Amino acid sequence: MTGTVASNDTLWSGPFGDDYTARNQHGRERRHIVRETVAELQPLRLLEVGCNLGLNLRGIEGMVPRIVGVDVNHGALEQLRRVCPSVQAVVAPAQRLPFLDGEFDLVVCIGVLIHIPTADLGAVMDELVRVTRGGGHILTGNYEAPEEVAVPYHGQEAALWKRPYHALFREGRPVEAVWSKYLDAADGWDRVSFDFWRKR
Repeated sequence: MTGTVASNDTLWSGPFGDDYTARNQHGRERRHIVRETVAELQPLRLLEVGCNLGLNLRGIEGMVPRIVGVDVNHGALEQLRRVCPSVQAVVAPAQRLPFLDGEFDLVVCIGVLIHIPTADLGAVMDELVRVTRGGGHILTGNYEAPEEVAVPYHGQEAALWKRPYHALFREGRPVEAVWSKYLDAADGWDRVSFDFWRKR
């Protein structure tokens, strides 16, 4: 475990992550992109990495036989277990997912890579691909930018980054882009770039 990984996990599993969870308690319903993706693919096994309270997962409960949510914040996962008891909530860091290679048909990771330090970003991306089966899909949502820029975030100088995520994700990984699109304020998002990938 690198110092960067430890400090980032500590940040999001501690009071800073608790505050994030509290801010999202009454988040607007804007998870249609996940529900629409699930309705189209009809996956049997779905994983969300960085699920927090499970706002993305609540709208698909009952649509997928096996749903797993991973986060480092214990309090957020406790709330997820109460609201969605059929969802398997797992405490684990994104760079060391406790799952087999190819275990999931669809992996969702929205608004998470933007919070991963540069030194660990490649490892997290590798894990998303590793746990997706061949022919399976990955849905990511990030703040896209032509080059890396650190953005101050709720008093933290190293907690959010804009980057060329699309190019970084496909670099050296067995994936191909199915589609990419932006969702903005009209869709309930803050100009988020979504990429939908297929693992070869």
